[in-house]
Amino acid sequence: MEEPNIEKPIKRNSIPQSFSQKLQLLGKSIYIATLLFFKNIPSVIKNRWQRYWNEKKRLPKRKTKSRVYVLVGYTSKEKVDKRYRSMKIQKLIKGFLIIGILVISMILLYRAFSPEFDFASYQQMFGIEKLDDLTEKDPFEGIAVVPQVTPTVSTESKVS
Repeated sequence: MEEPNIEKPIKRNSIPQSFSQKLQLLGKSIYIATLLFFKNIPSVIKNRWQRYWNEKKRLPKRKTKSRVYVLVGYTSKEKVDKRYRSMKIQKLIKGFLIIGILVISMILLYRAFSPEFDFASYQQMFGIEKLDDLTEKDPFEGIAVVPQVTPTVSTESKVS
């Protein structure tokens, strides 16, 4: 009995194997994308113009320099005011939190970079037991320093 020939069928849209086939497909895709881009330019311009014109028609006429706000959708002035109040409160809370984080980080940086001052170890290093020991003997006690000032005379004349 013969075994059936089990081979994969050849697909028409198979992945190209050679470099020239890949270049052909790349060229075709660039060509099609370019055609679609230029074909859609008039509709894109038309849609943008219609969107601008509809928005302009929808807004009320401005007679002064102040802005005109329009409530859109199913809302009321109270809901809008409530939303703006909540946004203002959130902005205030955010500011306080940022300031708090900055203060805490400054305190942590200060404590990290400046070690605690241990007076006992410094007293032992310098041989000082009490602060009175420092002021007990003043090394400059009997010396009176009088600065000697010698007057100088300027010989230059001022030109006005």
